[in-house]
Amino acid sequence: MKFLKYLLLFAFILLLASCSTGYPATELEGEEPIVIGHIIEVLEEKQIILVVEGITKEEAMEIDLLTYELDIASFASNETRFEGKYKKGDKVAIWKIEEGPETVGAIAEKIVLLEK
Repeated sequence: MKFLKYLLLFAFILLLASCSTGYPATELEGEEPIVIGHIIEVLEEKQIILVVEGITKEEAMEIDLLTYELDIASFASNETRFEGKYKKGDKVAIWKIEEGPETVGAIAEKIVLLEK
């Protein structure tokens, strides 16, 4: 009888050890993003976002593209549709895959929404 209790206890411990936690694997990112900034414009039809580093969300919401004079980074999606996921003022981190055509800027490999 003791043997059966120990066997069941051992089987239970093995069962617990073999179960996964249910959490997805942690994605480790070794490379720094090329840009961390706020979106100042989303061009849905062209799948391009315009991002400026070093500004606040409030400043991003007030920027007028026709009069803004600092550097604006533009990124095109790499076949993934934005479909309303990004809006003016959102803070994003972007990794680029390659340089795109002159009118586009860079093609984004990965876009991570940091805050809305």
